[in-house]
Amino acid sequence: MSPEQVLANKMVFQSGPMPVTLAQSACNGFAYDKWLFGIPHILCSNIFPLDAEPGPKPRLSAEDIDWLNANLFVADLLPGEKWYGDVSDCSGPPSSPEHKSVTPHAGWFLPATPSLPFEY
Repeated sequence: MSPEQVLANKMVFQSGPMPVTLAQSACNGFAYDKWLFGIPHILCSNIFPLDAEPGPKPRLSAEDIDWLNANLFVADLLPGEKWYGDVSDCSGPPSSPEHKSVTPHAGWFLPATPSLPFEY
């Protein structure tokens, strides 16, 4: 995932109240709409600059940097932390003494999502 991918798809990542049309083309033969309101998007990237890079031709404009900083919540891992649990973390059934619970990091952020009885 790169900043350019997010900036090219702002309507998707803002998860606004209106449906977003995806897979558009000249004839829209395969276009479809998705209602993404309140849906959290978890982006993973090893390199995702959110500030101006030095040099004669910066990668992102000041407006793009402002938009990214206003619309993204960054959750960095502390050294040694991971976003996943190993198989060894769940070595037995939940009621067994060898079962280890994997607890979320205090900095994790998941916004509330509405529950709908249908898929839009």
